[in-house]
Amino acid sequence: MPESRTAKSLKNAKVSFFYYFIFLILSFWSRKVFFDYLGAEITGLESTASNLFGVLNLAELGVGMSVTYFLYKPLFNKDIATINKIVALQGWLYRRVAAIIIVASCILMAFFPLIFKGIKVPLWNAYVVFSVLLLNSLIGYFINYRQILLTADQKVYV
Repeated sequence: MPESRTAKSLKNAKVSFFYYFIFLILSFWSRKVFFDYLGAEITGLESTASNLFGVLNLAELGVGMSVTYFLYKPLFNKDIATINKIVALQGWLYRRVAAIIIVASCILMAFFPLIFKGIKVPLWNAYVVFSVLLLNSLIGYFINYRQILLTADQKVYV
């Protein structure tokens, strides 16, 4: 007998709550370690690059949530053909979003000398930090987007 949506939601909530606290503790600890070993300059650089990149990720515009909504019924009905079409459409949209983010990132990186003009560390550090964040996001847009099936099927705990 399949689990009810309520049971899956409760299981997701419990697992999310557990990992939220682990992440919270690790983020406090890692922030202190980064600050102690890398200094305020690098830690601030990473925070600034993360915030700049967060603005670029607005290009996603809720595509993931829309896809999740449209997957509920086909998942319930086990309509594999419709599920494949929806996920393929999401992949197509995410490739377009990724292209926009790549172009916007290149334009933004052209302004790094102005944005990070007062930093005491080499400017290449800003490019490296931002590039790592960009690569992480692009992996999500090109590869990991299929995990939306777990969200729509309320199996995020997997």
